[in-house]
Amino acid sequence: MAENTFHKLFLTEGISDVTYHYCCLEALYGMLSDGAINLTMSTNRADALHRTKMFYLSTQRSKSLKFGYARNSKNDCRVELDGYRLKTDGYEGMPIDYWGGSMGKQSDIGLNASRISAQYGEFFKPDSEDKRRKVMDMQAPCTNFEFEDRIFSDKPSIPLKYIKRVDCLVNKVTTFEKAILSLASNLGVDIFFYDNERDFILQTENTINKEILMSEGEFEEEKKEPGKLSFIHMISNLLGSLFCFERFYTEEDMEIIKPKVMAILKKFELEEFYEPVIKELPNEMSNAYYDCTKYDDMIRKLNTKFKSKYSNNIMLLAQYVLRSYGVNSFDALQSRIQRKWRGEDKNSNIVQDSVKCVIYSYNWGGDNNPLYLELGDRNFWEWFDKYDFYNEISRQLDDDEWNKQYGETPIITHKSKSNESFKKYLQHIMRNDKLSLYDGSVILSKIYNNNWEKMLDAFGRAVKPVEITKENFFDYESKLGKRGNDMFKVEEKLFRDSKEYWDYKKQKVSQS
Repeated sequence: MAENTFHKLFLTEGISDVTYHYCCLEALYGMLSDGAINLTMSTNRADALHRTKMFYLSTQRSKSLKFGYARNSKNDCRVELDGYRLKTDGYEGMPIDYWGGSMGKQSDIGLNASRISAQYGEFFKPDSEDKRRKVMDMQAPCTNFEFEDRIFSDKPSIPLKYIKRVDCLVNKVTTFEKAILSLASNLGVDIFFYDNERDFILQTENTINKEILMSEGEFEEEKKEPGKLSFIHMISNLLGSLFCFERFYTEEDMEIIKPKVMAILKKFELEEFYEPVIKELPNEMSNAYYDCTKYDDMIRKLNTKFKSKYSNNIMLLAQYVLRSYGVNSFDALQSRIQRKWRGEDKNSNIVQDSVKCVIYSYNWGGDNNPLYLELGDRNFWEWFDKYDFYNEISRQLDDDEWNKQYGETPIITHKSKSNESFKKYLQHIMRNDKLSLYDGSVILSKIYNNNWEKMLDAFGRAVKPVEITKENFFDYESKLGKRGNDMFKVEEKLFRDSKEYWDYKKQKVSQS
């Protein structure tokens, strides 16, 4: 698929002519104070949906708080954006269902939904009708209950000029709302406050703006931002990842790297951190193999929870580091650094045609149930007790022998001369202490004739061997959603780098 065709598809499908961003009053105040719409950084792989643009804004097409991602966010400020102007100015977008079609399964609702298992654990089962109703209700009456139109940028903010109007639903009037109206007036942004949902959705003229402006008192802002030590740690960690292959650890060696550090800090207007960063850098460089992801969540929230005058600069530095390695998330960065340390960088011949994996589950009941993907280099006996393995299969053999009298199809399949010979074969398997999870799953699947429900009945778990290739990779990637550690290892074995991954994904999108 041609690059310009893909971008055209990305734009027309991703941003509607009018789209809505939902936020809380505090975020709206910060937006007006900063004179820009602050974006989130996609530091983790689940959010890294664009190959190069690592900042994003969540929007949706519905005005209602009961649909789309707004239902889960519980934010009462609706920022109406000019989507047509955003597209004209080159912003790209993509429609996603965060827990649905894009990252799990379309219409992924119910007690077995991926969001439920991710939030409460795979084995969560409501133990009362009240809890069951609460879980179902939180997923909203629509099928795609966290659907959004995500807007991407390579800058950590979007100018306020794209805002058409802002509507806010509030329960009581405080000086905070008054301060927001004052800021908005100075910036030429139209904001309307409502005290009921009907007027809020219909955008009527029945606002409470006059009541807010006539209220007594003035808002006094308390500025809270993390201490400089937090920024020093983040910057040192980022530069440690960038320079970890320089391998300079002594004071003499560090003299060589100091000019490079200063040049990068100046590039992102962070040179005031030079001295403390230089002190921390040797330790961060040596630990990058293990620790380059430890600040990813904090960096992700620099524009929201930890907002300060340094936020944008540090986020841009983080984007620079990720791009230097050709990746778009911190877990991908960790994997790339580890591969490079092991001499398995993208120039070496490590790409495979297929990867042997095992789908492993305690709950094999259909596509809506969560599955775990395990690489095939694990030991089978870590997952199956040897004696249970022998006893359960032997018991089923005896049951099959009995049931043959009634014309029932046997569960166990084998080619041995007799059941006794087959039991000796099972004993032989048990002596193989190095049996891999993949090879063991092949054997067990053949024994149970691919009847994973019966396997689950016997052992309380089921395994299914799969060979993942480029052709079927995206099927497994979407089903597994955020369970990304093993999935990312599979990706790195199939694709030489992130560019190859995204080029292949664009090709699959065009074909579908």
